[in-house]
Amino acid sequence: MQYAPPNQPQYYAVHIAYQIITFISMTVIFYIAARIVSKSSVRIIDIAGTMSLSQVPHILFGLVGLIPAVHLDFGNINAANTNEIFSILKDNIGILVIASLLSIVILAWSIVLKYNAYSVSGNTKGVIGGISFAAALIISEILVKVLIFIIIPYLH
Repeated sequence: MQYAPPNQPQYYAVHIAYQIITFISMTVIFYIAARIVSKSSVRIIDIAGTMSLSQVPHILFGLVGLIPAVHLDFGNINAANTNEIFSILKDNIGILVIASLLSIVILAWSIVLKYNAYSVSGNTKGVIGGISFAAALIISEILVKVLIFIIIPYLH
């Protein structure tokens, strides 16, 4: 899940770029991992299709973003008073806890779907499948962060 600054002119382009970067990075890393550990033939189209379906729960993040109470305005965060920020957070703690718990459930659900997608598409099972999945997930998340850091400034 990524957040883009809402005051940027290419607001939607940034969100689209996040999704494209995540999809391509995840597909490539999981494909490489499956090719390394699987004894059977692995097709990139299978990895890409099942991994994209595993992202479906993330639509719920967008729906949570439609709830007006989730949008908190801190003003200029660099010039804001710390007491002011904590006051805003304290006043909205209920909705923040609910949104956070919902986010954790959505992320866990997505990870379970990713593992199932990887194990079926890559024909990986057991300990080797679990270890290679965990390694691929960590590597793909790191790669996504690096690519976002490199690419996103060009969209602003």
